[in-house]
Amino acid sequence: FLGIKSDIHVLEKVFYAFGIFSRMVTDEEKDEKIFELLIKYLGLMDTLASGGKNMKMDIVTAGFLIKLLDEMGYGIEVDKCVKCRGKLKPHGNFFSPEQGGILCENCGKSLLRKIKIGHNSIKIIRLFLANKIDNFSKIEAEEKTIRNLKSVISEEINWITA
Repeated sequence: FLGIKSDIHVLEKVFYAFGIFSRMVTDEEKDEKIFELLIKYLGLMDTLASGGKNMKMDIVTAGFLIKLLDEMGYGIEVDKCVKCRGKLKPHGNFFSPEQGGILCENCGKSLLRKIKIGHNSIKIIRLFLANKIDNFSKIEAEEKTIRNLKSVISEEINWITA
């Protein structure tokens, strides 16, 4: 992965992902799917290196982490409210790591530990879960959506590893 080694911005994102990976996966663990996912992520980041595509690298890294969480049994429910099982509306939704997914506005009001999640973030998480990592570099997102995705991932990881 010479491209990763030669681009400090890519290296920074890969080290971030590796930090989370090492918190989630123990040394003795043997899971070919997880390590195949890691290799595909590194290959895609290597391809994006030296292209100045920071937002694409952020999207690919977020997608890798969502896929990793899903593969390890910590998938995020994004199809309906995790509490009432009702359909999610385009606005007013929350993410709760303790609940394992998205809450509608009504169910989210009563929870203390939650963060707002935008509709575009929910759509992108759905894309991550439904597609192979090879396709993540085709996904477009605004910076605001990427920041929201990073917050969701950070909350989920902190809750799991606390």
